[in-house]
Amino acid sequence: MWLHTNINRARKAVSAVVNRLSGKAIYYIVEGGGWSPDHDGRSITTNLTDISATITITHYGIRNSIVHFGSINTFFKKDQFRLPHKSNKIVITWFHISPGDRRVESIPGAVEYVDLWHTHCNLAKNKLISFGIPEESIEVIPLGVDLDVFCSLSEAQTRVARLKLGIPRGKIVIGSFQKDGN
Repeated sequence: MWLHTNINRARKAVSAVVNRLSGKAIYYIVEGGGWSPDHDGRSITTNLTDISATITITHYGIRNSIVHFGSINTFFKKDQFRLPHKSNKIVITWFHISPGDRRVESIPGAVEYVDLWHTHCNLAKNKLISFGIPEESIEVIPLGVDLDVFCSLSEAQTRVARLKLGIPRGKIVIGSFQKDGN
């Protein structure tokens, strides 16, 4: 445990120095554990062409930029929020709002520091409003879909898939999945 803790501290210290020296316009904070928000951060920052952006695991060292906390977990630590330097604008993404989440109690104190709250649907937006976040500071951007991976099938491909899966012609199929990585 001691070694793991010290390696984490060293990674964050190096990241803070890199943040200070790189001068990016946007820093997307990730957990660094290979979770979906890490993938999102890499996709977003590498596909921005008109603005300089990068992912990082800490808010330390960042000045005069946009600090986008890629998940509520990167903004809170032990029931306290992480505040980057006051010269920055703060964006927080909060997708999964769990019942009984103790961080909700801290929202009124965070509202004065956060410039934009990002979520993926109106249901989550309404939940954030009920916690005291002003509606005008919430942006709903639905989750994207990689159309190269999830594309419409031709009629022939649909027939083959139905046959292979044993789905009778004329039956409606409803599916659902949760993105959690690639």
